[in-house]
Amino acid sequence: MHTSDINPIFARAACTIAEHEVTGGVGCVPHNIALNLNWWRIIIIKIVLLPYWNNPLCFILIKVLRMARLYPLTLRVLGRSVLEAPGRQLYLGSRHARRLLIYLCVVPGYHERQILAPLLFPGYPADMARSYLRQALQQLRQMRPPVLLRTDRQGIQMDPSQHLVVDHAQFMACDSWDVASCREAIGLYRGVFLAEETRETAAKEWWGWVSDMRRVTDQRLSLYYEKCLADAIAQQDIHRGWGLAEEWMREAPHLDLPHQMAIELLVEGGRRSEAMHLFHVYEERRVTEYGCKPGEALYALIKRLHQSRPAAPLPEPTISPVFQRRFLTVLTIKLLVADEEAEEGILRYVQYYRALAESVAAQCQAVVHINEEGKIELRLGLDAQVEDGPRRALWAAERIGAKSPAGGHVLRLIIHHGPAWVGTDGLPIANFRPATGALKEVIEKRQGVLLNAGAWEWLCAHEFPQRLGQPLESVAACWLPFTEELWSSRNIIQDTPLHGREREFGVLKKALDDLTAGSGGRVVWIHGEAGVGKTHLLHTFLDQIPAAVTTTQYTCSAVHSESFLYPVAMLLQDIMGVRTESLARKIQAIHSLLDAAGEKDPLVRSLWESWWSPEAETLHGGEFRDYQDLLFESIHCVLTCHLFTGCRVAVLEDLQWADAATLSWLRQCFQVMQPLPMLILITTRDVMPTMIGVAQHETLLDLSPWEAGTARGYLRQLPHWYGDSAVEDALIARSRGIPFYLKILAETPGASPEHLPQTLQEALDVHVVRGKEAFDLLQVAAVVNDAVSVPLLLAVLPSRDQMVCLYDLDRLVRQDLLQSISGGWQFRHDLLRDVVYAGIPLFARRDLHAQVAAVLEQQGAEPSLLARHYAAAGLDDRASWHTLQAARRAYPALPTRIGPIHTK
Repeated sequence: MHTSDINPIFARAACTIAEHEVTGGVGCVPHNIALNLNWWRIIIIKIVLLPYWNNPLCFILIKVLRMARLYPLTLRVLGRSVLEAPGRQLYLGSRHARRLLIYLCVVPGYHERQILAPLLFPGYPADMARSYLRQALQQLRQMRPPVLLRTDRQGIQMDPSQHLVVDHAQFMACDSWDVASCREAIGLYRGVFLAEETRETAAKEWWGWVSDMRRVTDQRLSLYYEKCLADAIAQQDIHRGWGLAEEWMREAPHLDLPHQMAIELLVEGGRRSEAMHLFHVYEERRVTEYGCKPGEALYALIKRLHQSRPAAPLPEPTISPVFQRRFLTVLTIKLLVADEEAEEGILRYVQYYRALAESVAAQCQAVVHINEEGKIELRLGLDAQVEDGPRRALWAAERIGAKSPAGGHVLRLIIHHGPAWVGTDGLPIANFRPATGALKEVIEKRQGVLLNAGAWEWLCAHEFPQRLGQPLESVAACWLPFTEELWSSRNIIQDTPLHGREREFGVLKKALDDLTAGSGGRVVWIHGEAGVGKTHLLHTFLDQIPAAVTTTQYTCSAVHSESFLYPVAMLLQDIMGVRTESLARKIQAIHSLLDAAGEKDPLVRSLWESWWSPEAETLHGGEFRDYQDLLFESIHCVLTCHLFTGCRVAVLEDLQWADAATLSWLRQCFQVMQPLPMLILITTRDVMPTMIGVAQHETLLDLSPWEAGTARGYLRQLPHWYGDSAVEDALIARSRGIPFYLKILAETPGASPEHLPQTLQEALDVHVVRGKEAFDLLQVAAVVNDAVSVPLLLAVLPSRDQMVCLYDLDRLVRQDLLQSISGGWQFRHDLLRDVVYAGIPLFARRDLHAQVAAVLEQQGAEPSLLARHYAAAGLDDRASWHTLQAARRAYPALPTRIGPIHTK
């Protein structure tokens, strides 16, 4: 049969069948395809076509019509534009035809030719522009499959029967008030609108339309990200919030809002230095790449962060409705004046030292207090738990002693560190101060500080093991003089071999071998939570570095987290060998070094002098801000030309305490350190996304807690270990495989929750104190020692509101103190429960056990559980009676009446 034999009825029937095959019947027709099909019509048409069914032209015609009319198309314009059909990607050779298709798809509706022609073909006469527009339309019709258009002499529009999916339309249709919809929109976003279009390649009219669409799209994207990020902040999910902020900054590197919210998120998480560093990086990018500065709102935020931190305020009258145990450090300033000293002179001394104490307290996060004896106290750990109270107190004592004026008085500085009970008013109960007469020679001493046993032992373990590794000179007190060698770099002696970190140790050895082989500078990041073994791994590695490689080391401290480039200054002073020298000797060494470097600029020399002066520790970078780049350049010149001339390993521990200027300097150093024979080892608790990926050769080591097998091997290699498998499993579960916790628990494996080692209690108190606003809930959960429900908590704490209780429980979950389970809430791990339980005063602990037992008894709890709580409450009669009931349940054959002696 010839082609002429196919009549119009045949063609219309084939078209109808093609439409039906694509749509799958009336129930499957998409909502934007107006087809009026029904089954009886299809059956009749198939009967009519039955004589022609074996004709190949019938099959070809149905296939062509199906492709031509109902082939679904997908257009992606977020990012680089892509046109797709099922199973393949479609290409348009003409740039103008592609732009016409994009415009018609993105802007639905009828478009007049007299508007489209100058938009796509500006600069041409009207007749020629319309002619080019017709050519673009013809190219669209020649596509396979072709694009369905409806055209007339006046205008153009997409055919409503064209099944078309445009990602931009889906993106804009998402609900900006719904978090799930916002997340879906963020998933659709692949990049800026039409990423291939630029100002240089596009005509002015077309570029204007693209710019408008990009602005609208960016505004919409900002709404989506802002909603999701606000939800994460409201949920206090810092990790998810930072992930969204980082993704938003990557998608919109020129917008202030994502960077502002990221800075606020970092500040809220206690990472102020990283927040300042992020701002400096963004400010430089805005100026260099976009030719404009950030907005006023962002500068106002940074200005608030640059302001000096005020002294920590006194706690609220009621921090928590319960008594708490805290580890506090108190630095007491005692003035001894002559009897003939006038009252005006005494008042002048007191006012001077109080002002000095307040200036020092602002830097070490202490609270200034005048006790009932008139002595000035700096209290650390009262309003916010600190993990290095003795170190901060010792630093403050040295600063106060150095600025003590000569005159008719004698200054006495005393540091007391240890556990103390804090009352409902947020203040310590009873006298929390050491005796000043513990040493007879204290009266003759001029420069130094008196330490109690707690402070002395803490400093022995963390700061000055060689200097303080001696017995106490008197009862519970030690005199520590302020000498130059006291402030030498730390040298912590490792008393245990490296265990469970052989792979990480091998990575460090490989980095050192690459350094000695001359492969250039490299950076190794060591991440991990507190107690996971970062310091142990690092110091074990440093002990095996050959003598030909010079080692420089500094541990960042929260005391100096606001001091401008303090870690860099300490590293340079250590390299030059002047860290323990006087200021005059340091300044002399600076000038000698700058002379060798050929630096004659008086401004640069003055910057170095101001930087290394003691007053620089109180600066926040404002005085150096305008000259920071100049100082960075000078430091780099000195390092490359005169200091880093041989293989060197530089170690920076606890970089989370470094200031923002140090992070900025490190970032620049990473970018240019490739030619230097230098290995930088950095330990930090938090991953720093703005610092990762800058160095050319970089390695990341993420230290995780030990697995059960590794932890069990560690226990069995201890010389004093005697526990069986059950004890080992209990210790591993209790410590969560964290080496520091496991080591302490292994020394006293039978320690009850009430008598945990003080070192472990102090380390975990830093974490537990986050929940001080809801400490009553934590104490009840610790006493119950099982999952707690809201009805149980409200019954034990009748003054609690249900909604507030639920909010506090959710906050404790976000603070990683509790976890939500099917039966209610329980502690994240047993050690947290033990520390909270040990921090409850004995009288309060008994009352809580009695209240919990009474509530559980009303709820019909097991007698054995009630007996345990009544026994802990000291109610022996009730405990005995419930013990008897538990025994009768377990052994029904017991006699019904048992005498008092048996009950006892």
